[in-house]
Formats: sequence, structure tokens, C-alpha cells
Amino acid sequence: MHQTDIKVGSVWRRTTATGRAYYEERGKVYQTLLDGWNADHRSADSYAFVSMDGNGDDPTYFNAHRSLPLDTRHLIEDPMMHDSRRSQWVQMADLVAYTAFTHLNRHPGNEFGWTWYEDHLVSKDVNGGPRQI
Repeated sequence: MHQTDIKVGSVWRRTTATGRAYYEERGKVYQTLLDGWNADHRSADSYAFVSMDGNGDDPTYFNAHRSLPLDTRHLIEDPMMHDSRRSQWVQMADLVAYTAFTHLNRHPGNEFGWTWYEDHLVSKDVNGGPRQI
């Protein structure tokens, strides 16, 4: 089967954590996402490479990749960090994330984007919508 379009996905977790607790929870969310990707690629006997927004200053993402057991690891290398101002792919990922955010965090200030996810992305979403983890 030949696919001619891009697929997207997003994950989320509701929290009231702040400060250091928020930072730690964000790391747990990424680890859960990463573990799922690794399991999916292991069962499909495929490999993936993660590219993300950032400058590499936050060790959370590198530590998550390094925690994957080498004998069952299907995510190649540590994440490759890119400045979104210099990567159209990362800009597209940022737009997906913002669209998911307005879809989930509905308040009068972002009402303009409440339906963007349903209107433009849900048909491309590998999970059928933002997935809570």
C-alpha cells in the first residue's frame, strides 16, 4: 500500500503539578510515549529515529532514550534536536501540538481553534485523536 500523505499523533496528560514536579511529570510522559514507540517498532520489526524541537540542554529526552534496553531497542540513537526556526518539519509538529492543545484546553481565549483538530487533523491521526497517557 502506497501512502501519499503524512500521519500525525499527539499525547497528553492533565496535571496540576508545578515547578520541579511538572518537569518530572513531563519526563514521565515522554518516557511513556517513547516506550510505546519502541514497543510498536519492535513488534513491527522496524526502526525509527526521533527528531524534536530543542537545543539539547534538557537531559530528560536523552536519558529516556538511554534507558531503553539495547537488546530490544528499536529507536535509533538519541533524539536529534532542531531549532524550529530552522526546520519546517519541526514547525509542522509544533502546529500539530498547538492544534491539539486548543482542541483539549478549551477556553474563550482560544475558541478560534477549538475545531481545528476535527476539521484538519483527526483523519490523519494514527490514534484517531489526542491520546491520554
